[in-house]
Amino acid sequence: MGIINDFKRLFWVNKAVAKSAADKTVEKGREIENDFSEKASDAWEKGKKVAEDVGEKVTTKAKDYIFITHSSGMSNIKVNELSAEC
Repeated sequence: MGIINDFKRLFWVNKAVAKSAADKTVEKGREIENDFSEKASDAWEKGKKVAEDVGEKVTTKAKDYIFITHSSGMSNIKVNELSAEC
């Protein structure tokens, strides 16, 4: 019976460690998501203000791009190509 109990304890500890690691990973993912969401929102607002300041009009905002119209026509800007300073 001793070895069976040892295996049970070993499996229980492995399960507990795996659950703890998974919980920490989920928590970190949520933190990253919130941070990214805040930065994306800030970038959107700054980009919109700059575009409006130069006479352009932001017509569409999506997860991956921003569509604007301006005096020379139209432009589609990919969000992942914007710098952090925007």
